[in-house]
Amino acid sequence: MLFSLILALGLMTTANSFKFQSEEYVNGDFFDKRCVKALTTDIECDQYTRMIGQYRSMGWSGSNTTADYMCFASCFDSLQKWNQTVTTECAKDLSRAFPPYQLEDMVNLANEVRQMWDATCIRDTGSGRYCFDVVDEIRGPYTYGDKITFKEPCNPCYGMVVNAMLNASIEMDLWGLDDDYWKGQLELVHAKCGGPDKIEKDFEQQKVYNASHPREPELLKNMGTSAKIGGVWFAVLFYGCSIFIL
Repeated sequence: MLFSLILALGLMTTANSFKFQSEEYVNGDFFDKRCVKALTTDIECDQYTRMIGQYRSMGWSGSNTTADYMCFASCFDSLQKWNQTVTTECAKDLSRAFPPYQLEDMVNLANEVRQMWDATCIRDTGSGRYCFDVVDEIRGPYTYGDKITFKEPCNPCYGMVVNAMLNASIEMDLWGLDDDYWKGQLELVHAKCGGPDKIEKDFEQQKVYNASHPREPELLKNMGTSAKIGGVWFAVLFYGCSIFIL
């Protein structure tokens, strides 16, 4: 918790970039100079992207407006580049018998942000909507915590959302349901809808769709799932995340 607070205070942002850690919070005495440079490289993403690796309601960014400013291929490329550069330049530090906790924590956070980005930015190729919104609408209102039978298990969005959630390194708590429930749902999708290959095919199709159908940011009208229950601030508090990061 203490490190998380220090990390949050050390996050330096501009409108279109942020750092996982600023230079003043990286102890250069413990790291190779090239590693320090890699760790403090700007992430070319909207500053709100940093939030999605910090709380368990993965993929639920709070509003479509927020997601629209995060879900650019250039953002994903920047996250990937940071990971690759740190893996190379910090290899010596990472291979120690006891790697520095600060380094491990930063790498873990970056991985979680990238995984959350993957989940948040999945879109329905038919409507262009974010898949979390589609799934939330199909589930219907007042279903928090209910292990209801999903009406459309073969909807491409459902398989992609469930798969993305389970591929994350943190256990999510979306709709008040844990990983055990979602593992059962993934088995159901595999059994009824064509297996893992079908989900992988849907993922590839939506990547192509995203590249050719960029969304215009929603500036005035907020239609995101979290907005229905009070917006991003409520979603953050509701799911018990670390509010000091906001």
